[in-house]
Amino acid sequence: MSQVIGQLSESLSNTPNVASFTLIHTGSWTEASGKSSMGIITQGLSTQFQSLDLVLTPQNALQLLQLGCSFPNLSHLRFSLAKGRGTANIQQKAIEAAVNFIERASSTLESLAILSPEEPNDFGQFLHRLPLFYRLKNYEVCPNTFTNSSTILDFLQRNSDTITKIIYSTGTGPHFRQGLSQLEMKHLARLTMRLSYIPNTPWWTLSCPFFTSISSTLKVLHFEGATTNQELFSLLDNLDALEELRAAMKTLSIDAIVEVAKRAPTLRRLDLRIHDVIVTGMYPISVDDSFPYTTVSSAMPCSSSSLTRRSPNRQASLNKPTPTLSETSPPTSCLRHPGNFKT
Repeated sequence: MSQVIGQLSESLSNTPNVASFTLIHTGSWTEASGKSSMGIITQGLSTQFQSLDLVLTPQNALQLLQLGCSFPNLSHLRFSLAKGRGTANIQQKAIEAAVNFIERASSTLESLAILSPEEPNDFGQFLHRLPLFYRLKNYEVCPNTFTNSSTILDFLQRNSDTITKIIYSTGTGPHFRQGLSQLEMKHLARLTMRLSYIPNTPWWTLSCPFFTSISSTLKVLHFEGATTNQELFSLLDNLDALEELRAAMKTLSIDAIVEVAKRAPTLRRLDLRIHDVIVTGMYPISVDDSFPYTTVSSAMPCSSSSLTRRSPNRQASLNKPTPTLSETSPPTSCLRHPGNFKT
């Protein structure tokens, strides 16, 4: 380990223009090796790093972050607390060390993601203790990091003066049913919603403070998760200034494209993908036989826990003025409430 650290340290010292660094360490290490690892990214290089991606266990985070290292120009941070063997006390101390570490960058951070990649962790106190960020523009919501939606909503609300982009990923717990509906943002321009399941009455189809607050500011919406045509239309009815839309629809037809255009006349870019109601583990192999003449009213919601929605390798891209149909990339999947689901 010490030999590897030495070689890496020497290599970095010869690359003075490196601005981004990723450290993934989920194994065990000694206190000495922990200090050496952080020494790699602090020795003469900390002032130039603008982006850090740290994936650590509580034990490693505790050793690493308590060293008091600082990155005066850090603007992008992804911090992941992976599974470890430590006690609850070690976990708490690791969170305290992480809070102090992030707090030192509160005046420079523009993008922040706090993640728990392997298993759920309640980082409610973590989020509550974070300071106000003066330049924070982007925040990624990880579903494994809280058990009470009020903690993440409070954090986002406190920083609503500066945040312009949110990536919102959901889980299947009850605290996701209301989503971001009670949040009020001031300058949100980009929103990505990654939905692992959809409740019977999706919160984004209802009138709520969130969409009222962003109706005139949201320019880009990426909707990653299957939705019925009517759900998507209801969502668009709440947005007045949308310029880019990416979404998956139950039935893609000329009628559906016309309805989207009516509800979002300010669109400059439209990316619609087709999904279908099929047996778990299977993918549609072709566009609906009735394309492009299927009517909007034919959209059928999925209500059975034995079904999942997956978008096939089809996509309709509309870049004004001519709609086209072409092949596209990976399928997305989504589960619809009720029931406990596994993918």
